[in-house]
Amino acid sequence: MRSGALAAMEAEPDLSTFENKSGLAEDMKFLASMPELCDVTFLVGDTREPVCAVKAVLAARSRVFQKMLYQAPSPQRKKEPPPRENKLRLFLKRSSEPLLNLQNAAQQPSSQQHQTLIIEEFEPDVFRQLIEYIHTGCVTLQPRTLLGE
Repeated sequence: MRSGALAAMEAEPDLSTFENKSGLAEDMKFLASMPELCDVTFLVGDTREPVCAVKAVLAARSRVFQKMLYQAPSPQRKKEPPPRENKLRLFLKRSSEPLLNLQNAAQQPSSQQHQTLIIEEFEPDVFRQLIEYIHTGCVTLQPRTLLGE
């Protein structure tokens, strides 16, 4: 009997879990406070006060931000068919296509570039606390924020 219990203990891996959630929250708060480390800036309220954030964190923790930051806007109307082109133009277009694709890639905003969005519906203090909560999982609320000014 004793040898069976000993064998079961040996079969279980010897694991230890170390956690420092408060340290992680502080690091994430610091990350959001450094504009050079953030890749999105929200200009909030009537005063357009800047609030910085990290897109990947916002998208991972909020579906609303994921859609806002990473999904292309849906077209409102159908695109018109392209005009007919003669064979020479089509040939020139095809032969220069790789070059055009490189130029277009340089002109189009990529998900790696800094993004700036305007948020008018929130007061800057309230939005900043929302962003802090999304980044860290904790926030200290103030009575004036809860009641509004």
